[in-house]
Amino acid sequence: MGRRNDDGVVAVELALLLPVLVILVFGILQFGLAYNRLQGVHAAAREAARAGAVAPGTECNRALDTLDGLNITASCTVEQSCPGARVVVRIEADTDIDIPFVGSRTVALTGRGDYRCEA
Repeated sequence: MGRRNDDGVVAVELALLLPVLVILVFGILQFGLAYNRLQGVHAAAREAARAGAVAPGTECNRALDTLDGLNITASCTVEQSCPGARVVVRIEADTDIDIPFVGSRTVALTGRGDYRCEA
């Protein structure tokens, strides 16, 4: 009986599956980073709204310093004079998702904080 030559089969299988595995792993990592940034945007909006509700004359965008590296657009609105008014902070930020073999894409992140004035 002759012996079959299986040399190189593993290398071919690896060459076929490696791009799929790289896309999957980097996709999971990039999604996790984007989700982490989204949570940061939500937290900053809540903190800014809380700061504006506790001290109505305070700059309510001061909590935005925690979002370094993002392109940020923020707005702060007060419905009426305090007390009893609601301070609403809306933050829009952009983040890039870059996956090898797939490309790069910019995703818009939006966070909102809403608190009632205490003063």
